[in-house]
Amino acid sequence: MADKYLQDREKAMTTLPTDKDDRLEILIDQVGRLTEAQTEFKYEMIDRLDRLIHMAERQAEVAREQKESIDRLATTAERNAATAERNAVTAERSAATAERNAAIAERHENNITRLVAVVERQSQMLDTLMQEQQQ
Repeated sequence: MADKYLQDREKAMTTLPTDKDDRLEILIDQVGRLTEAQTEFKYEMIDRLDRLIHMAERQAEVAREQKESIDRLATTAERNAATAERNAVTAERSAATAERNAAIAERHENNITRLVAVVERQSQMLDTLMQEQQQ
């Protein structure tokens, strides 16, 4: 639209009318075209502004959604950290229990070894007694 205006203006300047009425008519025509171009420009700017506002609103909505997602992820991370701490405590307790069980198993093994020794001595004593009675 601006290019057409410039072309018309240039054409009007090269063919300058001599009559005052013709010059006034050209001036009125140019003012009309300029007003029309200004109105068109204003509506185009309003349309662009509306689109920019819509885009800004959409970006704000996306930012809110992302913040909510980040908040949920942070909460999940905190829960996971608490669970990991509880699991670490449980693992430590399990290790302590395993150590106690190993000590108990070792004592049982020692007890069994002593019992086997006692039973073997008693068996030998019984064999000796039986041989003495047979003689």
